[in-house]
Amino acid sequence: MIRASLTGIILATCALEARAQTVTVTSSTHRVETQAFGYDWDFNNGEIDSAISTALSGSFFDTVFVDLNEWYGGHVGTGTGSVDSTLSESYIGALFDLYASCLNVGVFQADCSSVGVLDTKFTIHTRRRAVIDFEALCYDDYSWAFAYVKKVGAGPNILSLDVFGNDDGGAAKTTWLQVGNYEFYAEGNCGAFGTYGTSDDSTCVVDVKIRLFHEADYNASGGVDLADRSAFLAAYNAGSLNADFNGDGVLSKADRHGFLASWNASQQ
Repeated sequence: MIRASLTGIILATCALEARAQTVTVTSSTHRVETQAFGYDWDFNNGEIDSAISTALSGSFFDTVFVDLNEWYGGHVGTGTGSVDSTLSESYIGALFDLYASCLNVGVFQADCSSVGVLDTKFTIHTRRRAVIDFEALCYDDYSWAFAYVKKVGAGPNILSLDVFGNDDGGAAKTTWLQVGNYEFYAEGNCGAFGTYGTSDDSTCVVDVKIRLFHEADYNASGGVDLADRSAFLAAYNAGSLNADFNGDGVLSKADRHGFLASWNASQQ
């Protein structure tokens, strides 16, 4: 009876550990907004549309659209924006597709813009292997994007990206996220400005994501196997900080012992 009771306690404890949250999203805002405004001696008007979610899990998709005409039917400007985001224990990310245009402008001045924002804070309860990817495409001088992820109160950003004007760029990093609190922020913005006889358009696409894996999944393949052990040891033996398992900025035996202990436990 005692043995059976102990077995039950062990199984129950293992089950609780298996169900324990490893990542918790503590706050999040996913927002897209587009607007168009026109100004003239007899015209002063504008339209704004937006979509926002503060959900802490699940997927969010929405598209907003404005199309402004002046009083006599002349076209002033158009703005469109979409957000496609997902929050879970293994994935935090968003894709923004933003566009603004002032075409066939019939007023003295037209201002159009589209903006997308992802502002998420999350807590890592158990060390995770992470693949962070940022990509941005900006078209026209009045578009820009930036993104970063950082551990709160722990120095510089883990990864960041800034793209301004008519340009594109990307940044990627595979690393460990240690236990603690994190902030993940991304923003894209495009603007168009037109006057009599002048048209303008602008596009901004921002794709940012963090994929989270078991801490011993060194190659982030989605499973822990011999390839992970071999790749880690190769990096460690080469003296690479890519094997800094405990994240203290120094390669030591503690990193090797810690990773191998986690890897061995995953094979039980």
